[in-house]
This record gives sequence, structure tokens and C-alpha cells, in this order.
Amino acid sequence: KRTVHIALNQMRKLVNAIIETYGAPDEIVLELGRELKWNQKRKDDYKKELNENTAANDRRKKDVQALNDEYGLGVEFNGETKLRLRLYDELPPDERVCVYTGKPIGRQDLFTGEIEIDHILPFSRTLDDSFGNKVLCTRDGNRRKGVRSPASAFSGAELTEIAERAERLFKSKAWRFQPDAMEK
Repeated sequence: KRTVHIALNQMRKLVNAIIETYGAPDEIVLELGRELKWNQKRKDDYKKELNENTAANDRRKKDVQALNDEYGLGVEFNGETKLRLRLYDELPPDERVCVYTGKPIGRQDLFTGEIEIDHILPFSRTLDDSFGNKVLCTRDGNRRKGVRSPASAFSGAELTEIAERAERLFKSKAWRFQPDAMEK
């Protein structure tokens, strides 16, 4: 505990010095030393993953510029833009559709207001704001679902169709579309 208090106090001093010298920053990113306990293979894997993520973000930045040039969208490259593109990239190239409605989602539609980011299981009840709890969907599909779980918002054949679509679109998130997802 004492080490944590010392580290936090040192961080406070550093942030105050930065503010005094340069003014209040827009953002502060704190990187923890979690890799101290890792073996060399884990460190190498982590570095490889970071490089892949950096390359993917560079590619997404170019995609945004191309969309802006082609469609005159004026989209800024920021956190939400990266998230939208990452969620889009997660969808299979042959089935980029809204999980709730089955309507196609085009890359150019991501920034028009017709496509929204939805918390599959309601954030207000789960406090889960992770990538694993988010999908792209149409505005209409999101309105129908509302602030409910898929199993609460849909039923019968419609819920079955949504769950089957989710299984095809993203296997790791598919369990969130099942009737018992909120209990899990």
C-alpha cells in the first residue's frame, strides 16, 4: 500500500508541474508497469500486438481521409471514429450487417447518423463499456432495442434470428444475445 501512495504522490507532483509549465492537458495517459512480471515471450507478444494495433490505427486514419475525400464527410479521426472503424472491421467482409435488423452497413454509412454504437447489454445495468459489449447497428434497430438486453427487447423468431446472426458475425460476443446473458 505504501508504494502505491508514494507513486500516486509522485504522479500528482508531476502533473502539477506539467500544468504549471504548459497549462492543463487535454488528456493524461498513465501506463502501469504490468509487464515487469512478464517473461520475454510475453513481452515480445505484447510488443507485436502493440505494433499490429498501431498499424491498424494508421490504416484506419487513411480510411477516414479517403472517406472524407470521396464523400466530403468531414470526419475527425478521434476515439469514436477509431471505435466505429474497429467495430466495422470486426464484421465479416461478406456480411457487414446490423445484428438487430439484418440491414447492410457500408463503410461510408458509419458517420452519417444512420449507424450507431450500441451496448449489447445495457451499460446502465452492467457498467460494461468494453469493446466486447459494443456493436454497430442501425439507428432503427437501436431504437427498437432501447436500453434493454436483446432478450428483453426481442422475442420468439425475431430473437432467434438475431442470436443466429450474432453467432455468425462475432462468436466472442454471441453469448450476450442469449436469454440468460444478464444473469451471466
